[in-house]
Amino acid sequence: MLVDLDDIDEFLDGDPKSQAPRLIFSGGTPAWSSEEGDHWDDESTKSVNGVEARRFLTKLRYDAPRVEHGILSFHTLVEDGLRNFRSHETDDHVIRFDEDAWEERAEQSGFITDNLLSMDIQTGYLLDYLDARNAALVLAYFQSRSLRESTIEVDIDDDGWTELEVDGFPAKKLSRYVDGLDERYPHIELHCFYAILPSSANRSAEEEASQNRQIPFRTIRGDSYSPDDVENQRGFEDAGLKRPAHGAQSLEEAMSFYDWVFFE
Repeated sequence: MLVDLDDIDEFLDGDPKSQAPRLIFSGGTPAWSSEEGDHWDDESTKSVNGVEARRFLTKLRYDAPRVEHGILSFHTLVEDGLRNFRSHETDDHVIRFDEDAWEERAEQSGFITDNLLSMDIQTGYLLDYLDARNAALVLAYFQSRSLRESTIEVDIDDDGWTELEVDGFPAKKLSRYVDGLDERYPHIELHCFYAILPSSANRSAEEEASQNRQIPFRTIRGDSYSPDDVENQRGFEDAGLKRPAHGAQSLEEAMSFYDWVFFE
């Protein structure tokens, strides 16, 4: 979910034990308008400590998860396959979703499960978007594990709820034994919040792109160029590096034609 930076400290002061399991944005309807397009959001919010959070990812049971429309329009992303998005300007694969794994899960179970499987977002693009929105991306994490009918003995602390931190963010852990029908089994839960803050200058997509445009490189002969020098092969042609019409007959000839390029 997305939380305004001005409210992030107060949000994280909330109790992850009671909040984490319910902070799931599910469902959603096509909230379409001619101005904004189809962004599949019912505009619902979640509240922690009186602070409202907006969805970043919608968990849909019968459809692949949908990301918040704002990041798609901010970076001019176009969908290339199910929930895979590329930059219209740079053709970078910005958001990656395993469409095959999603469909395979559907075939195995007869319906799409709640499981997200995985979705990857390039760090720089995400951080630039958060920076523009003056927001943090907060993950509400909930894990539950029980060990039943086990052939091995597992001992845990039977101390109920305890507070701890995960990478500096608040978390609570439940550790206890539960009386079942024929056994007493161990059960552990972990609830926590985790915040991804906006970009630092050296991780943003724009900064990385700017740096890449300036990376110098040299050839085995010692000639140095910048990317601008070799746009449309001008720099290579100035150095006499032209592709032979019918290919090189030897490694030495190939080197004389092609040279070798090394990035600093």
